[in-house]
Amino acid sequence: MQVFGGFIGGLLLTCIAVYESMLDHNGRQILIGFCIMAVVVNTLAFLAYRRPHLRGLGIGLWIGFGVAVLIEGACFGLGR
Repeated sequence: MQVFGGFIGGLLLTCIAVYESMLDHNGRQILIGFCIMAVVVNTLAFLAYRRPHLRGLGIGLWIGFGVAVLIEGACFGLGR
């Protein structure tokens, strides 16, 4: 259950951060928003993974982040 919750959380955090950054329609703004979000999600995942009772949450956050990066990469890569 923790892995699924972390997956959904990582996916939503990444997609929301990229969407909010895109509202300005500035390439630099998207990059800054994505970098800040990447550091936050990976820090949360690392801290959760270090605790044995939250290890599944950390793994789920990393999986959700990876899937979201693949989705965003496909959207920006194929859209140009």
